[in-house]
Amino acid sequence: MKLAVVSSGSTESALLLNPRSISKNVGVLINGYFDPCKLVAFPPEVNRAILTRFGAAPANKDTNKDGRLNEAVGWSEKVLLDYVIPELKPDVVFNWLTEPDSTQHELGAGSPEAINVIRNDDRNIGLILDKLKKLGLYDRTNIFVISDHGFSVHTYTVNLTQELINAGLKLSKDSDDVVLASSSQAVLLHIKDRNPRQIEKIVKFLQKKDWAGVLFTAAYRPQNSQLDDSFAQQNKQNHLKPEGWVGGTFSLELIHEFNQERGADIILTFPWTSQKNAFGVEGTDFTETTSGTTGPLTGNDSGHGSMSPWNIRNTFIAWGVDFKQGVTIDTPVSNVDITPTILALKGINSNENFDGRVLKEGLKAGIDPIDIKVQTKVFTTTTRGYKASIQVSEVENQRYIDKSRRER
Repeated sequence: MKLAVVSSGSTESALLLNPRSISKNVGVLINGYFDPCKLVAFPPEVNRAILTRFGAAPANKDTNKDGRLNEAVGWSEKVLLDYVIPELKPDVVFNWLTEPDSTQHELGAGSPEAINVIRNDDRNIGLILDKLKKLGLYDRTNIFVISDHGFSVHTYTVNLTQELINAGLKLSKDSDDVVLASSSQAVLLHIKDRNPRQIEKIVKFLQKKDWAGVLFTAAYRPQNSQLDDSFAQQNKQNHLKPEGWVGGTFSLELIHEFNQERGADIILTFPWTSQKNAFGVEGTDFTETTSGTTGPLTGNDSGHGSMSPWNIRNTFIAWGVDFKQGVTIDTPVSNVDITPTILALKGINSNENFDGRVLKEGLKAGIDPIDIKVQTKVFTTTTRGYKASIQVSEVENQRYIDKSRRER
């Protein structure tokens, strides 16, 4: 079977969708911006064919303000429609549309510009359906339309690096005693040598700040910087322990974030609300910055990464020959469920222990959604004037994160 990835997003995200196309010539990977005008695809013969027939992708895609990134999307979709589908004939296609991500970051969800790029996406999906009909593939195809996250407008910013420096908990902006990895509305903190005393000090400092939300640490106190095998085994055997080892935190294991080798020591999320942005779309959040000062924000700048339901809940539409039609199913699902579902649709019985589950309640031959057993749990944690909660739902052996928030 053949896999094709066609992306108008970042080259990094494209590579993650099919890294073996480079090292082992497995399948096809297409992105117009690997090395514009020279390298737009792997393997080499596909690269040559695309450059010859379609030319280079639109230049300066990141400054394409007039139509946002519609031109970048259009080039990729033309390659998909006129070359990949009819000539390469892949069994599975990942088609990454870079919009409305860029536009909603800058101008907000629901903005006229965001609506414009969504309409362009919709038009291109319609062209794909038309192509499938012309090729006689329409009645043999399944399509997922999925986003990787939701969006919320930023109302407050926190210069966390400077806050830690001011508190004497980080030596300098570029010091490696505390390394921050930010996803805007959440921050991963890596503490040198996994020093438990330093981890605890930083957690206690954050819990005193009104701009800090829910915090996560490992379920068990690290014994050394390497988190030896006994520690890892302890976590594996007790993976459902909801509390983190530092008082007032939840465990990284609970939200699938524990990693023995490269995982963070602390995850900080920020407060959120269900208030609306300027365009009537629900969801506000605090965000982290590496420049400027901590304080309120104005404007429509938006992001993601928090544990707000407006961020966690994403678009998930499944359509096609194997799916039920005209129904809305409210059982918890996640993007990690896509892989086992696609394998099941292709008749591949794998013994691998994948994350995710087959979405049987959505399949024509599947079970009635009402028969899916969903167990929802709410955990709370408190310590010295600080209280937080987290809600998770479980289906079969899968655990989904619904939301978390600081209560005081």
